[in-house]
Amino acid sequence: LFWMCQSLLILCREETGNLAKYRKNFGTFILNLEKESALAIVVPFWHAGHLAAEVGSMHPYYYVGGFASIWIATIAFLCAGTIHSAYWSFGAAMYIMFGTAVAGLRTAYRVKLGIEGDMVSDWVVGVFGMPLAIGQMCAEANTNANAASPQPEK
Repeated sequence: LFWMCQSLLILCREETGNLAKYRKNFGTFILNLEKESALAIVVPFWHAGHLAAEVGSMHPYYYVGGFASIWIATIAFLCAGTIHSAYWSFGAAMYIMFGTAVAGLRTAYRVKLGIEGDMVSDWVVGVFGMPLAIGQMCAEANTNANAASPQPEK
């Protein structure tokens, strides 16, 4: 329902001339079948950390460590939820925190690439479609890396 309302708002902005119809977008649709999306279901911190290093200024392992600490805490709280039900809430809160971090990464990545969008959409994608968002950003990174590398002469 959110994406239907969001697309209606974008359509209205395009029709009134407040938003360019032909603007830069992600090259891969969010519902993709990238191998990074499948890997992000289990270990989302790996690709998220490397993508953050492309946007940030530190070594990728610092970002991987930060994302991994949130993800491991999420898994630990969810496992502890089998002992006491209060830990389920902690696990859910940690997952939302991880999704918010992915949303911030997606926003920074969009800004770096010059892709228009808003942080509310990024947050919804980061929380409700986190593996797909990571896969989409990885596909975009691979596309940009392939476009930037010189092609051999034939």
